[in-house]
Amino acid sequence: MTDPFGLKDRSEEEDEAALQRFVALMRTKLRANRHKAHWDSVSVVYLRERVNEELVELDMATSWAEARLECADAANFLMMISDKLFRVIE
Repeated sequence: MTDPFGLKDRSEEEDEAALQRFVALMRTKLRANRHKAHWDSVSVVYLRERVNEELVELDMATSWAEARLECADAANFLMMISDKLFRVIE
């Protein structure tokens, strides 16, 4: 099926490859910052502010490589929020 906007359909393999590349970047950034306080020790409000800061850094990125890392940083903060919310619900 073709997207109404004329975009190419994606295969499951393409989605999986993109996810794996992104997860690898997220892991790299998490490992590099493991010395910092665990996200359990900060509020969701703080984490949300950090998402905004990372999005500003994404806007200011001067290379594709830097932009990809800023995306991973933002995603990590969103993951942290999600993790905190999962544990509240459970």
